[in-house]
Amino acid sequence: MILITILKQLLDQNKNIVSNFTNMSKKSEKKKKKDIVPSFLFTSSPQCAAPFYQKLF
Repeated sequence: MILITILKQLLDQNKNIVSNFTNMSKKSEKKKKKDIVPSFLFTSSPQCAAPFYQKLF
């Protein structure tokens, strides 16, 4: 019984960590998109911007 409760607690902690990580990554994606747009506007042609986008994703 003790082992089962410990495993359940570990699983819950793991879920919390994963959800926190996904929330953080969503927030950072929003920040990245805001940062990308101005630099994309300043590039002279789409060919110049393509390698820049490939590095990010």
